[in-house]
Amino acid sequence: MSADVLTILRAIAGLPIALAITSGHRDVAFVLFTLAAASDAVDGWVARRAGPTARGALLDPLADKALVLSALAALVVVAAVPLWLFALIAGREAFVAGLRIVSVRDGARTIAKAKTVLEMCAVGAVLAVPGTWANALLLGAALFAIATVPTYFARATQASADVR
Repeated sequence: MSADVLTILRAIAGLPIALAITSGHRDVAFVLFTLAAASDAVDGWVARRAGPTARGALLDPLADKALVLSALAALVVVAAVPLWLFALIAGREAFVAGLRIVSVRDGARTIAKAKTVLEMCAVGAVLAVPGTWANALLLGAALFAIATVPTYFARATQASADVR
């Protein structure tokens, strides 16, 4: 199976996960989310062995966002995550996506990978053991994600200056 196929399956996995969450089957959602999150490491391994592609470099972060944001949106619907926290994370992702359009993406940086892992662990925690501590972990992941924005802003500014 190619890395791109795994990436696309991860993005699509958000739909059955959201359905499981909203229909009260958090245990199923947790298992599906954990498998989908693990596929991020697997597709990276497959891509490194087969040779990374520009398409894969574009699809991988989009699939991560689709997975995390669809699970979080469903958790908002069932009142397990506050709307403001979802909006904070979704807003950051939209802003960084815009900055990535301006800058040339050389592949994932360590900080981006760490952000994704933290978000996926936090969403998994909310699914497995909902409550204050899990939402606090999600808030910590959101704050870490926001702390990465200056890196993307600097790269976009530099790319914009290079074009001139």
